[in-house]
Amino acid sequence: MIYDAIIIGGGPAGLMAANIFSQEKVNFLLLEKNDQVGKKLLMTGGGRSNVTNNLSVPAFIDELDFKHKKFLYSTLSSFGPHDVLTFFKKKGLNLILEPPIKYFPETGKASSILAALTRDIDKAKIKLKEHVIEVKKERQYFQIKTKENEYLSKYLIIATGSKSFPETGSNGDGLIFANHFNISIKEFTPAETSVYGFKDQLPFKQLKGAKLSNVRLFINGKKSKFQDDMIFTHFGLSGPVIFHASHQIFNHLQKGNTKVSFSLCGLDYNALNQYFINLDKEAKQVKTILSKLIPNQLATYIESRINYGHKPFRDLTKEERINLVEILTNFEVNINHVEDIQRAYVNAGGIDTLALNPKSFESKTIEHLYFVGETVDIFGPIGGFNITMALSSGHTAANHIYHQLTHK
Repeated sequence: MIYDAIIIGGGPAGLMAANIFSQEKVNFLLLEKNDQVGKKLLMTGGGRSNVTNNLSVPAFIDELDFKHKKFLYSTLSSFGPHDVLTFFKKKGLNLILEPPIKYFPETGKASSILAALTRDIDKAKIKLKEHVIEVKKERQYFQIKTKENEYLSKYLIIATGSKSFPETGSNGDGLIFANHFNISIKEFTPAETSVYGFKDQLPFKQLKGAKLSNVRLFINGKKSKFQDDMIFTHFGLSGPVIFHASHQIFNHLQKGNTKVSFSLCGLDYNALNQYFINLDKEAKQVKTILSKLIPNQLATYIESRINYGHKPFRDLTKEERINLVEILTNFEVNINHVEDIQRAYVNAGGIDTLALNPKSFESKTIEHLYFVGETVDIFGPIGGFNITMALSSGHTAANHIYHQLTHK
């Protein structure tokens, strides 16, 4: 049998494409290497699946941190966060807003998202344990070879994901297929993940659990666009601000030594200096003042770095006060490495967006070949961005194929 379309990969992007094909009665097949679809989806949001958010399309795109993000305007304008809500509601599943921006299924279970995505797809259209090992195109048909079978199709959507959490099936197959067709790619790199410090630099195990709010992050002394919460771990730094910045930190590490710096107390140099000046008659010891400004783990560590923690604050010399201000407002952590690509929540990299038509996700050089979801070089912060982009790109590609089939 020659199919109108074949989808490789049963994540959110592939399943959305399958929904469109099912709705429009397209003769299609979805090939999934695992024994179930949506394996990575079930892990997202701590098993709760933060599907989308309440941002407008311009605000959504503004939150992304890659240069070519305008590539997404067309697809998100056709199927954006609001459309995701409507889609699942029609499937019988309401999404509930958790302020400020995140939407989760009302059941609190990622399995509900997967059930909604698969509800209207004929089970016979999904072939499990079909690991695609080769893709070729002969004349007008794609030849898709798995370990067990061979298939022919007029159109092909590749939705194989990145290299994040390969145990869920994401191992970079999409780039291998793209290389066969000489389609431009960018190698996958870690994003949205934690970073490691040097073991002999800080007592990370003692600092573990210390949380800082609304941290403004500097990378190699230069102010970044990232500002959010942070947490110290037993190996380094984590939390939203680090997740957001991790891909930039990774890129800096490829060029040489990299450090991040930030205020421990939420105040900048001038504000904290003035605060301390106002305490010039304070009889309490420095270590007591510290414990009120910063988490206990960090206060204990700072006390070990200075030799005046036992002094009444009013007895500090000007030099000691300035030294304390500097430590608290410009705390530096040298970065050893970023979490491994396979353990990062998402990956940067993938199919170069310059190689794709933004209105269809079709290859500019290989007719009828489409790449969607995390296979493409698009990624976003935690907060419903990545699933939304996967759903949107799958929706766009499948609709384009349907219109191509019906207008020929």
